[in-house]
Amino acid sequence: MSKRTKIILTVVIILIVLILAGLGIWYFFFQSKPASPSTTSSSPFGPGAGTATLPSGSQNPNSVSGSSGGNNLPSVIQNPLVELSATPVAGAGIYTSKTGSTTVRYVDRGTGHIYDINLVSGAVAQVSATTISPVYQAIWASTGQSVVLRYLASDGVTVKSYSATLGAPNFAATMSGSADSSIASSTTQTSASPGALMGSFLPDDIDAIAYSPAGTKIFYTNLINGREEGVTANTDGTKKLQIFDSPTSEWSLAWPATSETAVTTKPSYIAPGYLYFINATTGNKQKILGNINGLTDLVNPGATEIAYTDNTNNLSIYSVKSGQSIPTGLATLPEKCVWSQKNTSMLYCGVPTSVPAGNYPDDWYQGLVLFTDSIYKINATTGTTTLISNLSAQYGKDIDAINLALNKNEDHLIFMNKADYSLWGLAIGTSTTF
Repeated sequence: MSKRTKIILTVVIILIVLILAGLGIWYFFFQSKPASPSTTSSSPFGPGAGTATLPSGSQNPNSVSGSSGGNNLPSVIQNPLVELSATPVAGAGIYTSKTGSTTVRYVDRGTGHIYDINLVSGAVAQVSATTISPVYQAIWASTGQSVVLRYLASDGVTVKSYSATLGAPNFAATMSGSADSSIASSTTQTSASPGALMGSFLPDDIDAIAYSPAGTKIFYTNLINGREEGVTANTDGTKKLQIFDSPTSEWSLAWPATSETAVTTKPSYIAPGYLYFINATTGNKQKILGNINGLTDLVNPGATEIAYTDNTNNLSIYSVKSGQSIPTGLATLPEKCVWSQKNTSMLYCGVPTSVPAGNYPDDWYQGLVLFTDSIYKINATTGTTTLISNLSAQYGKDIDAINLALNKNEDHLIFMNKADYSLWGLAIGTSTTF
């Protein structure tokens, strides 16, 4: 082989290598990839192996590990189910209006507009026309008059939290104090315009937020100088009081009783979780649950009982007074439950008909697993369970229920479907319908 031929061959080989390298770089960095399932754990807005150490007196129900697991679902009675909004919603509440009718109030995820549905007449009314696109999370106060709208700023990174109050009807929707160009101006002020949405911006990049039981204050956390600070404040962000400080930045929040807030480490199947009560005035801290892998929980009104699971996905009830736990025999997550306000030892839950093998709650948080639920009522004192409705068998609807809420009379239950953020209502009283 001549020297010229060797040079040509070397150049050709180098070119081939460079082309292949370029194709590799293009594939891994520029080629559009299939859309991944929606995730909760990686979202700033949240809903997210090891042996759990359960509290004293608790029992560990059968594990759901294996090819499949689940709950035995007996035959059901008929209960009306209705889809309240087929378009995705950011959050919803249910309350009694001044006229005494039961009303569902929700925020449209795509526009940020607020709507009311009268469950007696079926009438739908637009309450606010302020456009925020999209709103990823809407957290409602118990009154139905205050809401925190959470969304990404125009930079796609900064989390904005707008604390708003619905004003009187027949005035245009406005947002005061807005310095964000991503918020479009809404309507002109006319007598036919939806009600006013007035409020103020809370600090940027709040990690989590919860309303007080009366809906007059908020509790939120955000990262300040490398530490997570927990602050209570009025709903407009004034009169701040720091009650919590931690080097750990991942916490879920609740405000179950007037004097007690609750903070729980964000759960993972491989990490021990902890739940603390923190006094809303003094900041005094009390450890309630701890060293439980995959811990996720829901504290009842009054902070006397806690529905919780570990990484086996099996639901138990913990009594704060006795320090004992009882198993419910149901495999579900507290994020799929709501406590009764009338009987604080009663809760309603979406319970999967089957639970595939997986790493919980991570797989569910990340959207790798979706459930098909039935609705159960659970007596926290006795641990007894009552099937309200098998949604799939009864109505042919596969619903992964989240963000459950009860009306004042507790004869109507609303919830979102985690699969598509649609909004549903179920009549659970003996003679109620939608």
